[in-house]
Amino acid sequence: MEESEEYIESTIQSIKEEYEKAKLKVDFDVILKKYNIKIKKKDKIVSSLYVSLYAKRAIVRMAFYEYGDIFDYDIFMKRSKDMNKEKN
Repeated sequence: MEESEEYIESTIQSIKEEYEKAKLKVDFDVILKKYNIKIKKKDKIVSSLYVSLYAKRAIVRMAFYEYGDIFDYDIFMKRSKDMNKEKN
């Protein structure tokens, strides 16, 4: 089923507003459940509820900046580790 441009824009705006209000892990869990946001982990599409708060923030942020794309958790973690090594 094709989503209308108006529906997509409305959804993106809603996700963004909820993201800006979210503070706790439970707040991000609600957003991930409400919009059924999945991630790619080890080449499988899985729930995004079982990752760190740091990753959840990035997942939700991607949901409104790149709506419809799948967040690749493995690449995110590799880049996060690489960035931490550069800081040290």
